[in-house]
Formats: sequence, C-alpha cells, structure tokens
Amino acid sequence: MAVYYWGTSGRTVALIQEGLKGLGYYPKEIDGIFGAYTYYALTAFQTDGGMAPNGIAERETLEKLGIKTVRADENDIYALAEFIGRNAGGEPYAAQVAVGAVVMNRAADGGFRDSIGDIISSFEEGKALPREPEKTHINASRDAVNGWDPSGGALWFAGREELPKGKVKKRIGRLVFG
Repeated sequence: MAVYYWGTSGRTVALIQEGLKGLGYYPKEIDGIFGAYTYYALTAFQTDGGMAPNGIAERETLEKLGIKTVRADENDIYALAEFIGRNAGGEPYAAQVAVGAVVMNRAADGGFRDSIGDIISSFEEGKALPREPEKTHINASRDAVNGWDPSGGALWFAGREELPKGKVKKRIGRLVFG
C-alpha cells in the first residue's frame, strides 16, 4: 500500500495538497512536494476528522480526501517487476522505479484502467512476454507500489529516441517521462 509523508513527491502528493486546499487546510500553491505546509495541513485535517494526527497519508486519509487508492498484491508486484525489467532493465534504478510509478499513476488516475495488470497489458499489446525479473526489478516494483515516484507524477514514458506524446517532465537515463 502506498503511503505519503514528509519528503515524498509526485502526482498523489499534489492531489493531497489540492484536497487539503479545497477544504481550507493548505494555504500554499500546489507543488506536489510533501513538506512542512503539507504536513501541518494534513495533521490538522486528520485531527478534525478523528484520525491519528501522524502526518502520514495512508489509505484511510486518502479515501477521506476523496483520492482513489490502488491495492497491489504479490502477483501485481511480480507482474510490475517483469514490466520494469522489459522496459527499463538496463536503466538507472530511479528510472526503473519511475516506470513502475507510471503504472501506479495510471491505476490511480480516473482516465485509465483500474488494475495494474490491465494497465501493463495496455502498454504491451502485441509484444513478446514474459521476462523473468531480477531482484532490482522486484525492489523497484515494491518502491513504486509503496509510493516512490521519481517520474514526478508522469502518466507515460518513452525512450529518448521515441517521439514523446506530450510535455516531458523528467529525463532519467535514456527514458523520458510526462
């Protein structure tokens, strides 16, 4: 289960900030970076909502803010690790996690399929499958499922030689994210 806390960043953190701002708790601009203002706004929201004011946005807090959460079991983690291996196997670790984060971002976004497996299938229609994941791919998969998002909230990725589909947010290794 993904949790968000001081120091995390990405699309879900921006959604947390938007939710808190809409309820009058968050006074700053939305930047997707979980820092002091997000922490204090979140603890105030948790206190007022009868939750433990721990400053950690986990499933209960996210749901009370109206943010969709994604559940992942061991099969999802393994499938995501295979996907990471096929698409970012030779890339730096942050790029591997970012590829996994793109899948998680799509699963949390209302405009895409809900399940991790369905999202992976939509990326790989007609491609050769599977590839046995390495330990680093499994670790990258777990990090992505647990909320690390080096992609900055991206919903797509491509190799630099491929034409990006939209504005590029990040470049990590030979991959671009947007």
